[in-house]
Amino acid sequence: MGRILLLDERISSQYHNERIARNQITLFTILAVGLACLGMLGMLNNIVTEKTKEIGIRKVMGARLHHIMQLLLNSTVVQIAVATLVGIPVAYFLARAYLEKFAEQIPLQWWHFALPVAILVLIMFSTISVVIWKAATRNPVEALKYE
Repeated sequence: MGRILLLDERISSQYHNERIARNQITLFTILAVGLACLGMLGMLNNIVTEKTKEIGIRKVMGARLHHIMQLLLNSTVVQIAVATLVGIPVAYFLARAYLEKFAEQIPLQWWHFALPVAILVLIMFSTISVVIWKAATRNPVEALKYE
């Protein structure tokens, strides 16, 4: 009985360290996503400020909401695509290296990588949607009258 308890304690301490590592990874992931959203919001605010007159002229010429969104989000979509293409192989390599430590391993599926990317894109677009909406619905006369 004493040997089983000792083995249980060893296994429990091993998984205790894994729980601590999981909590730290979760905390830093939340911080990284929050900082990325703030950075994306600031970058898009800067783009909207720089292109206020261009947006006003395009609206006067008959541009629709999706045209203005396309104008503002072209560079952002390219950045997200490049980050995804670089990040998924790195995440796959690190996940394989981490899972090799365990005797029983789970196979990595495609959705293990697609779901986080989809959630991050959803969070980022919901973060910047207010800025895009304000820029697209602003009165074009206000942007052009201070020329």
